[in-house]
Amino acid sequence: MPTRQRTIFVSSTILVLALIGSLVVFGFNVSELSSETPTPAQPNPSEKPVEQFFDILISGGLIVDGSGQEGFQGDIGIIGDRIIAVGDLSNSRAHTVIRADGTVISPGFINTHSHTDEQIFNEPNAKAALMQGITTEIGGQDGRSPIPLESYFERVEEQGTGVNLVMLVGQGSVRQAIMGNDNRPASATELTAMIKLLEQEMQSGGFGLSTGLEYIPGRYTPTEELIALSKVVAEYDGVYVSHMRSEGDRLLEALEETLYIGKEANIPVNISHFKIVFERNWHKADDALALIEDAIAEGQSIIFDVYPYLAPDYATNLSLQQVYRYYAPERLIVKTANNSDYIGKTLADIYEEYGLTGESLLAQDPNIIVVSELVSEELLVRFLQSPHAVVSNDASARPFYQNSYWASRVHPRAYGAFPRVISRYVNEQNALTLEEAIHKMTGKPAEFFGIPERGQIKEGYYADLVIFNQEEIRDTATWWDPQQYPEGIYYVLVNGEIAVSEGQLVEDTLAGRIIRSR
Repeated sequence: MPTRQRTIFVSSTILVLALIGSLVVFGFNVSELSSETPTPAQPNPSEKPVEQFFDILISGGLIVDGSGQEGFQGDIGIIGDRIIAVGDLSNSRAHTVIRADGTVISPGFINTHSHTDEQIFNEPNAKAALMQGITTEIGGQDGRSPIPLESYFERVEEQGTGVNLVMLVGQGSVRQAIMGNDNRPASATELTAMIKLLEQEMQSGGFGLSTGLEYIPGRYTPTEELIALSKVVAEYDGVYVSHMRSEGDRLLEALEETLYIGKEANIPVNISHFKIVFERNWHKADDALALIEDAIAEGQSIIFDVYPYLAPDYATNLSLQQVYRYYAPERLIVKTANNSDYIGKTLADIYEEYGLTGESLLAQDPNIIVVSELVSEELLVRFLQSPHAVVSNDASARPFYQNSYWASRVHPRAYGAFPRVISRYVNEQNALTLEEAIHKMTGKPAEFFGIPERGQIKEGYYADLVIFNQEEIRDTATWWDPQQYPEGIYYVLVNGEIAVSEGQLVEDTLAGRIIRSR
């Protein structure tokens, strides 16, 4: 964006404004006008420009409001933590004016599968989330949550948080608290104790139950036990969020179990990080989607979250020596190597360009680390296009690692997932419209999880907003250099406070909140 569109101006007081009658503000700016905020007027339903004084006025820009409807040009007026007016506010004034001409204004992104709750005391500002436009993180995933939630909430509120936190109750954590990691069904007494603990956590503000059925102790839990707990959550209007028992060889069986639990407990279901791993299983996509469609046709409420990468975390740091015989060379990407020319290339490209084989490459460098793309991009796009899909990153906004070992273990989704959906699947591939993508990141997850007054740009809603340039937005994080912030995001507001300004984090702005369920 041109420099003149990001200039900061300081102006005079309201008294002076009243005497001179008007003030013209030039450029993409922030204008200090007064230390007092008048009582807000009601939004004007007429077609005439609204005349009002706001804390923040976002002037111009394409408003993509999160509803899925077509974007429109307009202004947004904010007082305190709320959006007060949306429309033609050209006659209004404000403490802070952001001219957003040529940009997109959307609701803050809602990360439907987050692990930032596990890092919030190490990285209170959650920079990696904010810089990619995430304003609300849904944590307590994969069956893991702090117990008791109320104590966790109190600690977070005492410290402060850069993002809003919504928490699920981890089934594994509840089970572990009552019966440890025993590989057996719960007794009647133990199940009663788990139900009591689960009720306590839901009353503290949990939004639902999460499972991690590939992990201990989730994998030890029989289906009927999960149904019993889910019925309790359903009484609190909560949801069931499941990392299923398999995403590969037993995908269909795992999916059938998940849908069965939802049906028996009469509870909405979110399938976590939905994907199909290993090429031998990709043919199951039709059957998997048919199972979901059939369940929805029978009255179930179902969504699934998707992150836009072809390798899960467990396939991002593999020794070439161990895997090159088992995976197609065009799906293995070199992440670290002594020869820097190899980094970022597939084995197939290296073989062709340098006349090498797996054996001769390893003879040169036996310590090469590769990423294995276990997911089909064709299926990833197909899943993203589903009307039942929402967006996630399955990552935490953890501290920036200076240590090269830990830095190499970061998945690029932690820094770039949400911009990547727009840059790759909206701009490059035209797989989604901008309005569809924003809806999957904002309004749709807010509606499913029951997050009140967020996820859309509407009068009376919380002022969680992202301002970005659609042509410039892109992820820059790579497999070999993952700690890279995205480009093209200019401003992020959380509860009416500017957390990212002109593409830079506003330090010490902890404007996020704990959002408790009702």
